[in-house]
Amino acid sequence: MDIDRLRGWIGGTEALDDIAAAAPLAGLAALLDHETPPWREGEVPPLGHWLYFLPRARQSEIDIDGHQLKAFDASDRRFLERVAAKLGDAVRKSAAEPPPPP
Repeated sequence: MDIDRLRGWIGGTEALDDIAAAAPLAGLAALLDHETPPWREGEVPPLGHWLYFLPRARQSEIDIDGHQLKAFDASDRRFLERVAAKLGDAVRKSAAEPPPPP
C-alpha cells in the first residue's frame, strides 16, 4: 500500500454526475424476477442509486486490485444528494475525505 497516495486523499473531494436512466432499473427488476418493477413507476427506488456512478476507467488505468489507479477513495464516506430522483433526472454523488483530527 502506498501511504503517500493515501495521504493525498486527505481533505480531497469528488463529485460524479449521472442520469437516472431506466435501463439499470429494468435490469434490477429482471434480476429480482419481476416482470415490472415492484417500486413506484418512474422513480428510482431506495438504494437504486447504487446502479449509477459506475467507474469507467480504461484498462491501462486499473490497478491489480481491480480499482482505478488514480481514484479518489472516500470508502464508506460517499453520499448521494438524497432527493427523490425520477427517471431522467440528473443526479450527483459527492464524497469528501475529511482531514484528520488535530
